[in-house]
Amino acid sequence: MNERAKERELRIGPAHMPVLRGRSRPVAKVTEAERGLLAGMLRLMYDSKGLGLAAPQVGIDARLIVVDIGAGPLQLVNPVIEQRGRKTSGRAEGCLSLPKISVTVRRPESVVVLAHDEQDRPVRFSAAGLLSRVVQHEIDHLDGTLIIDYLPWFKRRVQCRQLGIAPRISRQRTRGLRGALRGKKGSLLLSYLMIQ
Repeated sequence: MNERAKERELRIGPAHMPVLRGRSRPVAKVTEAERGLLAGMLRLMYDSKGLGLAAPQVGIDARLIVVDIGAGPLQLVNPVIEQRGRKTSGRAEGCLSLPKISVTVRRPESVVVLAHDEQDRPVRFSAAGLLSRVVQHEIDHLDGTLIIDYLPWFKRRVQCRQLGIAPRISRQRTRGLRGALRGKKGSLLLSYLMIQ
C-alpha cells in the first residue's frame, strides 16, 4: 500500500481507544513513513477544523504531533516541554477526540519546546499564547492525558463513565495501590478501581 493510500485512511478514533490513555513510544528515526503520517495528520486536522492533532488520536502509538494556529504548520517528532513559564491562565479547550466536550484547563502561558521536525532536524522554540496552549494540549495526548483529566475528580468520573473510558490514575497512586494490594484479589481490586 502506498503512502497516499495510508494517509487517506486516517480517522480520529473514539475516546475509549487504549492508545489515548498510555504514554506514546518515541520515534527512533524520521523516515518517509513518518513524514507521510505527519502529512496525513495535517490534512485530517484541517478537514476536522482543528488546531492540532496527535498520533494517538488516530490510533498510532508514536510521539508525533501537528499544529497550525494560522501561522503555518508545525510537524513535531518527540516533542518535549523543556521549560514552562510561571504565569498561568485558564481557558476553555475542546478536543477532536471528545467533540462535544469543553473543559477549562489552567496551563502555563508560555513554554520552550524541544523536538525534531519532519526532516529529523532538531528544533527548539518558544511558544506563547494560543500556540503554547495547543502544543501543551497535543503533548498531553502523547502522555495519555485528555482534557477531562483536568476536571475535578467527581466530574471526571461522571464524564469517563458517560464516554466509556477509564479515568487516568496518577503513577504515584497506582504504585501505592499495587504495593498494598498484592496477590490475585488485589489485582482485581486495582483493575476495578482503575475503571471507576
